[in-house]
Amino acid sequence: MTAITGTITFFYYEDLPRAAAFYEAFLQRTPATSTEWVHLFSLAGGASLGLVGGGGSLRPAKDKPVMLSLIAENRSAVDDWHGRARRDRVPIIGTPKVTRVNEAQSFYGFICEDCEGYAIEVLCWLAS
Repeated sequence: MTAITGTITFFYYEDLPRAAAFYEAFLQRTPATSTEWVHLFSLAGGASLGLVGGGGSLRPAKDKPVMLSLIAENRSAVDDWHGRARRDRVPIIGTPKVTRVNEAQSFYGFICEDCEGYAIEVLCWLAS
């Protein structure tokens, strides 16, 4: 089997320039690749976020049953992301909290929404 070296999650937008501006501010970085219909943001390792408008394989939809989860270093980093989201008036769904996945795993995080309603979760894994 051939190894996978990365992943790109694509979100589809009605207003691509608005979405690109949102993610430039939210992620505090410019796209690694930018064209008329797609912007690719490098995240970590081989992971990227792709914003698509007016092209690509799919089309924007009102229902957004997908979430981008960003893994932060620790609780303090999650709190920093939360504070920045509040300051920038990003719609936030709840305050940071601990969520138990199972008996051995839990995480600390919060969820917010981008300019067209995609959920963004910022979390850190907690030691057992």
